[in-house]
Amino acid sequence: MNQRLLVFIIAAVLGAAAQETSEPQAKLGAVAGKVVNAVTGEPLRRVNVTLRSLQPGGPAIALQPPPSYSAASDDEGKFRIENVPPGQFQLSGERAGFVRSTYGARGRGAFGATLQVNAGQTVAGLEFKLTPQAVVTGRVLDEEGEPVMRAQVMLRQRRYFNGRWQLAVMGMQMTQDTGEFRFASLMPGRYYLSAQTAMMLPGMAPEPKGEDYTTTYYPDALDFEGARPLDLTPGLELQGLDVRLRKAPVVCVRGRVEGAGGEQLRVMLMPRDQDGMIGSNMGAIVKPDSSFEVLRVRPGAYWLMLAPVMGSMYSLSRLELEVRNEDVENVVLRRGATGALSGRLRIDGDIEQFERETGRKPSLGGILVRLVARDGPIIGGVFATTKDDGLFTLENVAADRYRVVASAPPGTYLKAILAGGQDVRESGLLVSEGASTQAEIVFGSDPARIAGVVVNSDGDAVPGAVVTALAEPADDEFAGLSRTVTADQYGQFRIDALAPGEYILHAWEDLEPGSNRDPEIRKRAERYARTVKLKAKEQAEVSLTMAPASIVESP
Repeated sequence: MNQRLLVFIIAAVLGAAAQETSEPQAKLGAVAGKVVNAVTGEPLRRVNVTLRSLQPGGPAIALQPPPSYSAASDDEGKFRIENVPPGQFQLSGERAGFVRSTYGARGRGAFGATLQVNAGQTVAGLEFKLTPQAVVTGRVLDEEGEPVMRAQVMLRQRRYFNGRWQLAVMGMQMTQDTGEFRFASLMPGRYYLSAQTAMMLPGMAPEPKGEDYTTTYYPDALDFEGARPLDLTPGLELQGLDVRLRKAPVVCVRGRVEGAGGEQLRVMLMPRDQDGMIGSNMGAIVKPDSSFEVLRVRPGAYWLMLAPVMGSMYSLSRLELEVRNEDVENVVLRRGATGALSGRLRIDGDIEQFERETGRKPSLGGILVRLVARDGPIIGGVFATTKDDGLFTLENVAADRYRVVASAPPGTYLKAILAGGQDVRESGLLVSEGASTQAEIVFGSDPARIAGVVVNSDGDAVPGAVVTALAEPADDEFAGLSRTVTADQYGQFRIDALAPGEYILHAWEDLEPGSNRDPEIRKRAERYARTVKLKAKEQAEVSLTMAPASIVESP
């Protein structure tokens, strides 16, 4: 790409950012276009089109939904959304018989293009393609070919989570009295179908040991290796898929909970190869005498976890459990005394200068602070919301070592999490039994920024490409340093509020979220990578060539 053109594009992107903060009373704009069938190209009427503002800043968990603006397409598929303030947006569309989609999304990542709307601008000429839904129907049958009612049926896909590829449940339902099931509104892609009989339903109490029906993959496999994949294309209806449940050796896991104290608790067995992804987890309610009994457990490696029955899902205690071909007896889970965590948020640096440069006053109120277990399965977490002065308190926290996840105020980045004078972002924050731990979450006010354009192999700009900035050395998925954005309708992108440091940049045609951390994918994409070292307040300008979708195919 011509260097002068690149400089012009970068200046326009950064100039638009400055205009957003310096003109609070800027003129309103509009977004207009046409919705068509992605397969046939025919216009689609009565599509609900919604424009949603993108939250500023880093990997924040929004406590309030962002502003949105809506319209419906007419008989020619045309739509127009008026009174749009300057900013960055994503456009989504929804209609029966089609997959709910984001404008510019190319595949499994479904990030979609970022739409940049400047003051008084009408973004027109958008062609929004909606993909016809795929549908899967079938039955669950027992060994004799009889329908199984109220069986639990799951559709799974490979997802990259916690450093590796795993099977995640993308849809779940119960069969009817005829054993039938139906999954609709499915995106194209490769899926795996499984079924299992429901637990703890009247008339369906299983035998505690011996052989029993267990999770079966379509058509009749007892493990994933024998599963037959379903490759769904737009508009495809796969009908008459029969999952024949099979029996396998099962055992019982029995034990007790120490220190339950009459609290309503449950135990869960989670396969260790899931790392917290939603899956076929077994469990049981802890009885009034503090005992528990988990039935129909197949041999394997598990996490045994203790959790509340009501409220948020989080682990109170856990241990690793190896289940072999015999019942497991006398397992003890300890419900120890809880601790507490209190602390405050602080913005480091010259706040007055920050306000002059950004045109905004940083707010420390309403920010979500989350604790996630540093080791073991990742389920739920403990949450607190900061007060206006940045103070927060979490009570009844199980003793453990935690990752601390906090959304950064707009224009800042997470700089440190201090406990006892040490930065615990990597090692984790230790909460001890009966103790009150103090922590300070520090945000930097001198962030760096990257802006640029994504082009294809012919040098043409690519709208909607996925751009990733992976911190080096690679941080984990909870650290909040790495970032993912999408190119706008002109192929331009901007990544704000980056911590000073080194980043590996890529642009992707399609990307499973998080899979850019996979060493094999990174190796295949080496020739598309750019390395950028950023100082405080530095603004880098780059041009990225988009890596094709074939590079990120999962194993």
